[in-house]
Amino acid sequence: MVLGNGETRKGFDLTKLEKHITFGCNAICRDFHPTYLIAVDRRCVEEAADLGISIYTRPRWHSSFAAYPYVQYLPELPYKPEHKADEPMNWGSGTYAAYLACLQKPKKIYFLGFDIYSMGNRHNNIYKGTPNYDGPDRRPVDPSYWIYQINKLHRLFPEIQFIHVLPGTWPKVGSWNSQNRIWMTTENFIKVLDKS
Repeated sequence: MVLGNGETRKGFDLTKLEKHITFGCNAICRDFHPTYLIAVDRRCVEEAADLGISIYTRPRWHSSFAAYPYVQYLPELPYKPEHKADEPMNWGSGTYAAYLACLQKPKKIYFLGFDIYSMGNRHNNIYKGTPNYDGPDRRPVDPSYWIYQINKLHRLFPEIQFIHVLPGTWPKVGSWNSQNRIWMTTENFIKVLDKS
């Protein structure tokens, strides 16, 4: 399971995921220790470095975190860049978390808190206004790179079923039309977890 920090995750009981392999992003470590933490923001790596959990970050910071044996470095992307969104520096924690999950070769990957869009004209992050994050009045992030990168993963890993979990009323990405992409409501996701 890949856990983003979109506000649709607010109120979700993360303890339900403790027996699953999880890939979490940035400050999620304040509330839950995922199996793998991905943080491409240096401040978030510094915040999490003393927790003793497995952290993946950008290779260019190797010398800064060499004293931490559980800080690992993100693998190269599996293609040559064709577009600005393909450049590794333009991949964020969420899309790298999704890529690392794909490398485990599971049959299914569930995405929770990957809202892509904001409701209204303010950015969408459960940790906004807290240390290492922008304040609550910041404009939304342009989601075009996220949309492009996740769609690329859908196509690079056709054997994996990508299950994107969102409330039923939340806007969905219309351009994700690959056969291995499924939308699931949060309510149905909870039912799946309760059965597992």
